[in-house]
Amino acid sequence: MKLLTLDMGADIPNTRLEDRLDALGAIIKDKRPEFFALQNVNNETIKKVCGTTWGARYKVIHPPYKFETRKQPTVALFSTYPPQDSATVAFHENVTHKVMEKGYYVMYDKQKQAHVINISTTFLEQPLKDSELRERQLNEVFLSLIDDEDAFVIGDFCLDGDIDGDLTLRGGWRDAWLCMPGNTSENGNTYDPEKNLLVKEDPFGAGRPDRIFFKTRRYKLDSVEVVGTSSFQPKTGSAIHASKHFGVLAQFSPLDTLLPSTKPEMVACAFNRPQLDFASSK
Repeated sequence: MKLLTLDMGADIPNTRLEDRLDALGAIIKDKRPEFFALQNVNNETIKKVCGTTWGARYKVIHPPYKFETRKQPTVALFSTYPPQDSATVAFHENVTHKVMEKGYYVMYDKQKQAHVINISTTFLEQPLKDSELRERQLNEVFLSLIDDEDAFVIGDFCLDGDIDGDLTLRGGWRDAWLCMPGNTSENGNTYDPEKNLLVKEDPFGAGRPDRIFFKTRRYKLDSVEVVGTSSFQPKTGSAIHASKHFGVLAQFSPLDTLLPSTKPEMVACAFNRPQLDFASSK
C-alpha cells in the first residue's frame, strides 16, 4: 500500500498548470500509489486531475461546498479503492477554509479478514508566527482519529523546525520519515530552494513541512522517500517541478499478527519550540 502527499501550491507565477500537472502525472505513473493527497488545490485543478489519463483511475473526495467557496485553495484525496465513507473536519477558531478530509476504506489482511483504514489529508496554518495555532490544529487532527486503529494522516503541516521545534508524538502516532534508519529532521526536506527550480530565489532555506503521520496495528512501514526531486521537461518551455514542494511517498504492508493496542491520548502531540535568544551579542 503506497501513500503519496504533495502540496501543489496555490499560485505559482510564470508556470502553466497543465505543465505542472504533467510533472505530477509523471510521479504518479512512476510510483503508482494506491492513495495520493493534494493540498492547495481548487475545484478547477481537481477536475483537471480527474480528466487526465493517469488521474481517471482514481476516485476523489474533497470538502463539500458548505466548507469552501471553491475558489479558495483546499485539499483532495484520491484513491484506487472506493471509499466506504468520508468526512470533512473544519478547524476551530472560524478558520473554515482549513479543513481535513477523511476517507474510510475496506482493506483485507493476510488472513483475508476485512478491516477499515482511515486515510486523511490536511494542511495547517501557514504563517510562521502561528505556531501555537498549528499545534492546536494538529492535536485536533489526531483527536478526530482517536478511535481509529489504522489511521494515516498525509499532508502539508506547514512545520518549520526553527519556529515549531521538534515534535513529541503520543498515543501511537509516528512520523514515517523518522522511522527509517538514517533519516533525520534535517535530511528529508520537501521544500528545498537549492534543488527546486520553482523556489530557487527563496532566501529562507530548506524545510520539512510535508509529512506522513500514522498509527496502526495491522501494517508495517517498508519504505519512505521524498519524490518529485527531478525536474520535468514540458513539451514547450523550460524545465519545471510539479510544485514548490516535493512529495513524500510511504509504502506499508500487512503484518502477520496485530500489534498491541496503544492507549489513546487526548493530547497527542507537543511542539518543543526552541528558546530564541534575541539579546544582542556582546
